Amino acid sequence: MKTSVFSVLLFCAFAFFQQTLHAQTASDEQSVRAFIDKAMQDWFAGNADKVASAYSENAVSIDWTGRQLNGRAAILEDISRVFTQEKPDPANFKMTVTEVRMLAPTVAVAVSDLSGKSVMDGNTIEWQGRSTMVLSRKTGAWQVEFEQNTPVMPPQGK
Repeated sequence: MKTSVFSVLLFCAFAFFQQTLHAQTASDEQSVRAFIDKAMQDWFAGNADKVASAYSENAVSIDWTGRQLNGRAAILEDISRVFTQEKPDPANFKMTVTEVRMLAPTVAVAVSDLSGKSVMDGNTIEWQGRSTMVLSRKTGAWQVEFEQNTPVMPPQGK
């Protein structure tokens, strides 16, 4: 009987310790949000090198069309191409982080709403999307490991 009571107490203490160890703190969430905000500042500054440095060396980014970019070098090349086509403008692009989830002390998932206007073939197109990022914290700094951007279709009949 004493052994089973002790086992239950030990299990409860272990479960509480694990939950506390991996609990999301406000500072964890704020550090992820600050990292994304800094990347957006670099985006609007048109600094492709700084934007690409937010990604890990072997990051994967899947763009609006489903095209997969493998590695920071490919991501940098794509960002540079985008910047030659259209100057980043906060009036034409908004990213709002809607959710941050800590999966572990060094792993987070961030979900964002995206909206903007782009000129394609001489036409201005208003668009919306969702972005999901998996981030890891290495040597104290966050980096994007995986990013998926998904267009959001407008409601039918509008």
